[in-house]
Amino acid sequence: GAKVGGHLDPTGAKHGPPASATRHAGDFGDVDADAAGNATFAMTTDSVSLMPDRPDSILARALVIHARADDRKGSGGPAVACGVIALRE
Repeated sequence: GAKVGGHLDPTGAKHGPPASATRHAGDFGDVDADAAGNATFAMTTDSVSLMPDRPDSILARALVIHARADDRKGSGGPAVACGVIALRE
């Protein structure tokens, strides 16, 4: 997860929380986990696409979970989980 690059930001926006009108397309907010490390996350957004070849596409991109809450400067600490987004065939 440390080598996947920065947030998805096809419009050159500032980093911000999901509720902000100005934010990176890939700014999805914080995920809270319980003491056992279990977490559930749900979000509705129109800032990303599953269409290939679009600048806002999340296909073949990584989703990274960081160790700490977002500091609102773009850092949540080291990556603790990472996965690549792909369509199921």
